[in-house]
Amino acid sequence: MKNIELNLSTQVNINIYLDEYNDYLRLYEMFGDAEYQIEARKLKDRVQRMLQRQKNYQKFIELLNDSKKATWSSKHTG
Repeated sequence: MKNIELNLSTQVNINIYLDEYNDYLRLYEMFGDAEYQIEARKLKDRVQRMLQRQKNYQKFIELLNDSKKATWSSKHTG
């Protein structure tokens, strides 16, 4: 029975988004323009959604693998 694995290439690399978030925060601190703060908040929300999707995907893969194990063992334990 082959397990489905979470491929590292499917995981989202959030470092780019976090760098951009930090840049907007710095700009807001330097200039006080609310637009920078709004953009930073949008990026933060986006990263949180991406992390939640990744977490949900990992749970799905685990459930799928557990389900396959249960099906396989019930077929072979007779």
